[in-house]
Amino acid sequence: MVLDFWASWCPDCRKDAPEVVRMQQAYKQYGIEFVGVSMDTDVEAWKKAVEKFGITYPQVSELKKFKETDIAQAYGVKWIPSMVVVGPDGKIQLSTVLTYKVDKYLKELTTGKYVPGAKGERVSIDGDHGKLAALIQKPELKAGELEISEDKNANKSFPVGMMGDSKVRIYFMHYSTFQEAKNKWNERMARMNEDNLCVMFTNWDGDMELAKRFDKLPFKHKVLFADRDIPEIKCSFAIKRKKGKESLLATYGLIGKCNIDQFDYVAFFNNMLT
Repeated sequence: MVLDFWASWCPDCRKDAPEVVRMQQAYKQYGIEFVGVSMDTDVEAWKKAVEKFGITYPQVSELKKFKETDIAQAYGVKWIPSMVVVGPDGKIQLSTVLTYKVDKYLKELTTGKYVPGAKGERVSIDGDHGKLAALIQKPELKAGELEISEDKNANKSFPVGMMGDSKVRIYFMHYSTFQEAKNKWNERMARMNEDNLCVMFTNWDGDMELAKRFDKLPFKHKVLFADRDIPEIKCSFAIKRKKGKESLLATYGLIGKCNIDQFDYVAFFNNMLT
């Protein structure tokens, strides 16, 4: 059984709805049941969404706010859309926010083979700086590449990982255990397009040798944030920082502007898709 946690008011849920409907149609022949678990409190809006997307599988709702529902707490669902695959024994086999992971699991379960889409999934997000386009695609990685292992000698108060066979360390400052951090890393890796990486670097101390090395990195989409103009570094962008506001994300002013707001990052990201 597949539980689809969604709501009519959720933009990402509406975006995923056609794909969920497609999967339900594709796997019902194998006896796999889909159940929609709505986080709606407005019955009419819920019904209209069901009709709009042609949802024919069973729907249930507590008609409570998402964080107040018993079923979300019972299944550990902390955001929507989310999908939970429950096995015949009642145990959870998969819990994810990515529809393609459910498709992959069910395809391998029923036919033993899964072929992901070649072009990935194109999405857009509306924000204060305009519409941000994105391409979600599962990367093809070489064996061992970008896998992480725990650096047990880091002597930090938070988990530290080592990437592949390199000397690159990753500080997971917002996680309490390495396993938790690794699970999140793998989840994010699954939706990353390895050939379309965006690499950003801050060089506040004016280290030109480091800036030149960064400029030579074999990434098409990269930007070096510096405290001054560096014409010889084509990927550099000068940030005029407020005194005492060193971080790119440091806020200032009455409307909470960030240092990075000086950079048109929406246009930068959108350009990656052209």
